[in-house]
Amino acid sequence: MASGLVLNLLTEDGLPYFLALLVAHLGDEGPLFTWSKIWTAEEDRHGAAIKMYLHRTLRRDQLIRVEKMQANYLSSGFWPEWSKDPYRLLAYVVLQERATQYSHAAIARKAASVDPVLRTMMSKIAGDESRHHDAYVGMFRALMVRNPSHAVDAFYRVVKNFAMPGASVPGFEELSIIQDRTGMFGAREFGDIIVEATDKLNFWSLTGLDERAENARDSIDKTIKLLRRVSE
Repeated sequence: MASGLVLNLLTEDGLPYFLALLVAHLGDEGPLFTWSKIWTAEEDRHGAAIKMYLHRTLRRDQLIRVEKMQANYLSSGFWPEWSKDPYRLLAYVVLQERATQYSHAAIARKAASVDPVLRTMMSKIAGDESRHHDAYVGMFRALMVRNPSHAVDAFYRVVKNFAMPGASVPGFEELSIIQDRTGMFGAREFGDIIVEATDKLNFWSLTGLDERAENARDSIDKTIKLLRRVSE
């Protein structure tokens, strides 16, 4: 479970960069800015809670490695190539928030029989992430009304190159492999997340899409099938 907690901590550490991106696209006033501030406060508490738990349970050398990974991530920054497109930004957080929720919930389940405190903490954090996901689904749905073809194409572009925050940090890939092998999060779960999100957004019943969007929707379907084959 420690590997999953470290990965989830790194995900939460991207908060300063996500806030900058959200404010750039959602604005610095009005209800969406209020949402950004509330979301920031909740995500900050998530990271703080996970880090306090790790400080209680890891050895000194392990904590030093975690601190170095955090410093590496924050000093490198998180400015993905889609950062200038609000459609891709919101598509990303729709998927990322759900993926984070899946991972938090998996840790809670594994902790149920060995650490009730950890189970309670991670269940609470997972619940917050589920609400965040639903909020971003609503925002993305609003963009779909304005330009459904661009929304579908943007969603596919994010799916095609999806990587969790912190993926560029040395050691992240090894921890991700452990998480996959222990059944906490892997290809099957990511495929399920794509299915769930596209169903919520009614992707499969959209009409009047342009050719690029139709191709993107077909590619999303192929990606889902590929992820399922890979995870078998």
